[in-house]
Amino acid sequence: QDIEDRFGKDIPAFTIPVGFVTDEQIARAHQDFSKRQKNLVVHVARLAPEKQQNHSIRAFAQVHKQFPDARLELWGYANGDIGKQFRQEAADLGVTDVVAFKGYTHDISAVYDRAQLGLLPSRAEGFSLMLLEAQSHGLPMVANDVKYGPSDIIDNNVSGRLTTDGNVQELADAMIDLLGHQDELAAYSEASYENAKRYSEDAVFKQWQAMLTYFDEKIDAQVTV
Repeated sequence: QDIEDRFGKDIPAFTIPVGFVTDEQIARAHQDFSKRQKNLVVHVARLAPEKQQNHSIRAFAQVHKQFPDARLELWGYANGDIGKQFRQEAADLGVTDVVAFKGYTHDISAVYDRAQLGLLPSRAEGFSLMLLEAQSHGLPMVANDVKYGPSDIIDNNVSGRLTTDGNVQELADAMIDLLGHQDELAAYSEASYENAKRYSEDAVFKQWQAMLTYFDEKIDAQVTV
C-alpha cells in the first residue's frame, strides 16, 4: 500500500517473504510445552539500538517481581559498545542475576525449543526472520507492531502479542499476562507451529510464482506486439 501511495498503481508491487520454513522443520515433532524451561524469556537479535534490548530489560524487571523464577536471555553479538550500555541498564535495575547476555550461538534452534516466550520490541523491522524461526519452533512472540512484518507473521492474540513501540509497560503487561496463564501460553505455542505453515516452501514459492508469471505475461505481450 505504501508503494502504491508513493508511486501509483502503474508500477506493479509484490509482497514476498525473504524467508521460508522448510518442509523438514514443519514435519518435526513439536516440543512438549511442559519440557520448556518455565518462565524463560528470550530476546534473539544482535545487540543494537533499534532492537531495543533496553526495553526488554526494563519490562523484564517488572516481570521478575511477579515471577521470581523468571529468566531473560539476550542472544546475539553486540554492535560497538551497546552491550556495555545494556549491561549497565540491567545493573541499575538490579537484575544482573536473572538477565544473561549469551552472545552468539550456532544452535539457535535449541534456544527456541527451550524457551516459553520470545521478545522482539524493535523500533523498526523488515520481514523478521527471527519471528519466522521462533514460530516454526512453537515459540510465542511478543513483538512491536512496526513496519514491516510483525503483524504479518504473528497472529495477534493467537500465536503471540503485538505491542506498541516505546510502550515498555505494555511489553511488561503482555509478558506478565502470558507467563501467568500457562495453559493459554501452551495454546499459543501450538498456534505458533500452525501459523508458521503459512510460510512453507510451497506457500512462499507460490508468491514468487505470481510475480514471475506477471512478468512472463508482460514479456509475451511485448513479443507478440
